[in-house]
Amino acid sequence: MLRAILRHRLDRGLSDLFVVRTADVVERVTASVLAARAAGRDQAEEILAEHIEHTVDLLLERSRVLAEMAAAGCLGVVGPSYRLADGSAQVVASHGLDAAVPAAS
Repeated sequence: MLRAILRHRLDRGLSDLFVVRTADVVERVTASVLAARAAGRDQAEEILAEHIEHTVDLLLERSRVLAEMAAAGCLGVVGPSYRLADGSAQVVASHGLDAAVPAAS
């Protein structure tokens, strides 16, 4: 099954879209923390925002297909921040489609 899925992706030229090294993205937390602190951001929410911004940028840097589709307006890459306590979410970073979130009524 896995071989068939991989063959389908390769045949369609989508391999770059699906190959994002998750461990590498997660390991970037340290770099985000250091960058946030260097920029004078020391609150947990500020550091989280820095990491979300870096992660969205990294996804686009690592996948030419994602970057091209976002630039063409065919898809959006959005980095939200979730507040589990109240179930809310806020867009921190986005590329591609308009990520405007309507206000709750």
